[in-house]
Amino acid sequence: MIAAIVPAAGRSVRMGRPKLLMEFDGRTLVRRVVEALRDGGVDRVIVVSPADGPDSAAIRSEAAAGGAEVVVPQVQPAEMRDSIELAITSLDVVPSPTAVALTPGDVPGLTPELVARLLGVAREQPDRLIIPVHEGRRGHPVVLPWDVALQVRELPPDRGVNALVERHRERIAELAVSNAVAIVDVDTPADLERWSAEAGAGTTVRVRMFALARERAGAAEVEVAVAAPATVGGLRASLAAGYPALAPLCAGALIAVDEEYAGDETPIFAGSRIALIPPVSGGAGPARGLLLEKKYPPRDAVLR
Repeated sequence: MIAAIVPAAGRSVRMGRPKLLMEFDGRTLVRRVVEALRDGGVDRVIVVSPADGPDSAAIRSEAAAGGAEVVVPQVQPAEMRDSIELAITSLDVVPSPTAVALTPGDVPGLTPELVARLLGVAREQPDRLIIPVHEGRRGHPVVLPWDVALQVRELPPDRGVNALVERHRERIAELAVSNAVAIVDVDTPADLERWSAEAGAGTTVRVRMFALARERAGAAEVEVAVAAPATVGGLRASLAAGYPALAPLCAGALIAVDEEYAGDETPIFAGSRIALIPPVSGGAGPARGLLLEKKYPPRDAVLR
């Protein structure tokens, strides 16, 4: 079992408003993060809410609606590591998890596809600390083996989880992601403005064609401009409009983003590795075997 911890007890002082209740695509931020974790394959999500305050009940309600178990502290946690320690205590029962994904509740770009990639690496390398990285910048979630997660309780009062990660730096595996939008948190209005500008801008991507799609497009790869907000669904529409010969294939085709099959709500970014895998002949459904047969480019994640 792999669990996740979302420390959500902060007061949003730097944002100036309750950031976890801000809406993105019709969902509150805390619910969006919880659902990404659950949909990405996390078995249990523990959200530590504020102990009290005008927004505490709403945060608890939204977290629970997304599928999380909510821990309500008796005393307001002073630091994020205090919230994490409370959640670890809740998880320290039989059967305990094999690993724990840690992420703050303010990562609006987190997707189930990224979570699934992180968990896949964690299962393949259970002794490693898995950290997503974009161009040298680390982000969230961080996946810790359970033996490492338990050591949060041993940290001095003035030390956070970063100190624990540094303690085990020789066990770190970095997973490369195509865009920082997917892994960064937003603490201030300036952070949110930067995130929105990058996530909301339209983008141009290159899409690899397979099987019948390659024949219809007349090329192994095509360039497509996708309007904001750039998503897989928007990409389908742009492909159909820009390449009419592909239009009959687009609705039933699988689309892979960074080597993972992706739903229509998945955001895409400049630099994302995208492939269109059409239905097989005879209407038998998408050609899922193409990836299994290694015809798709191998994952280019950096693990070191």
